[in-house]
Amino acid sequence: MLEVLTTADNVVELALQGTIRANDFDRIREHVDELIARHGAVRLLLDATEFEGWQDVEAAKTHFEFVKEHHDRVERIAVLGNRQWQHWLASAIGVFLHPEVKCFEPDEREAARMWLGEVD
Repeated sequence: MLEVLTTADNVVELALQGTIRANDFDRIREHVDELIARHGAVRLLLDATEFEGWQDVEAAKTHFEFVKEHHDRVERIAVLGNRQWQHWLASAIGVFLHPEVKCFEPDEREAARMWLGEVD
């Protein structure tokens, strides 16, 4: 499941919990698109501490399509992760996408928020 936790200006905090399904992106698409229209770009804090993966190939495909459609309007992504593969995946994705990606441990939420708020 994907859940919007908070929004402050152009920063969106999302929780990835359990298994992600293809239709989970319907819930956040409108919210993210509205913020992009208002601010031109967004910054994301992704709490992946309870993320277990995708329900099926369709869910993964929908996720990657969502990322492809929005990555050029995302300035930074902070990922809270507690598994090594999450840090590895976030770092690998950062090589291929427009936004700057940085991983944080679960107890570093405030540091992640501060990093997202830094002016370039």
